[in-house]
Amino acid sequence: MSDSTVNRTLALLRRAFHLGAEATPPKVIIIPKFPMVSENNVRTGFLEHEDYRALLLELPAELKPLLVIGYHVGCRLGELLSLKWLQVDLAAEQIRLHQGETKNNEGRVLPIYGDMLTVLCMHRQERNQEWPRCPFVFHRCGSGSGASRKHGHPPANALASHRCSSTISGDPPSATWRGPASRGL
Repeated sequence: MSDSTVNRTLALLRRAFHLGAEATPPKVIIIPKFPMVSENNVRTGFLEHEDYRALLLELPAELKPLLVIGYHVGCRLGELLSLKWLQVDLAAEQIRLHQGETKNNEGRVLPIYGDMLTVLCMHRQERNQEWPRCPFVFHRCGSGSGASRKHGHPPANALASHRCSSTISGDPPSATWRGPASRGL
């Protein structure tokens, strides 16, 4: 059992004793002390800028928009995969995550900056030409990546943002858009 699980269980016990003491008549007279276990759950594994640039050069074109947006805004993968174009305001340079659609159920506004504006404009243009009815920003052949998630976990191929039309037709992948790395961004 992890240290954080032990601490959450102890917190529940402490709360139960406090509720027992506050009841009328009190069910508990003495509330014991519950020493907490020290937790070391510091997040690691952040992507450094040099590694981001190297990864951007190596990724296939269909994955680059997801990497660029994810790197700049630091959003959860599930939030990105369920993102719809109605939430992206390119003129105001903002992405709106609506209340109830985030892990903590609080809405927030993400700025569009750096490589993001160029990538999103090109990605939207491609979407308008190839899949004009698809509401999702990151999609596969017109069906939202987020729609295939089960139990809150992304599918094994969730990092795929879209497939170009040449891949659908069976031709070799198109090289018309190679992402920001091809333009020296």
